[in-house]
Amino acid sequence: MAETAGPFARFGDAYDLYHRHLAMLIAQIRPDRATSYLADILLAPLAAPLLAHRLHTGKLTPECVKAGLDDIITAFGTDYVG
Repeated sequence: MAETAGPFARFGDAYDLYHRHLAMLIAQIRPDRATSYLADILLAPLAAPLLAHRLHTGKLTPECVKAGLDDIITAFGTDYVG
């Protein structure tokens, strides 16, 4: 519902909580980076309406979403194994 309430409605309390937590985690592995901006970049692909639309229309598969998110995490240069 929040995403349909207005152009910035989804950037409220829940988003802020996810954002702060993710920025904290990024700071642990990449303290020399712009952690707030990187948190936004990582959260952007998780926009529920976009993913739901792409999955519903068959333009994405769950496996493709996972592979894409794994690629983003790999770009951090960590030893993460998904």
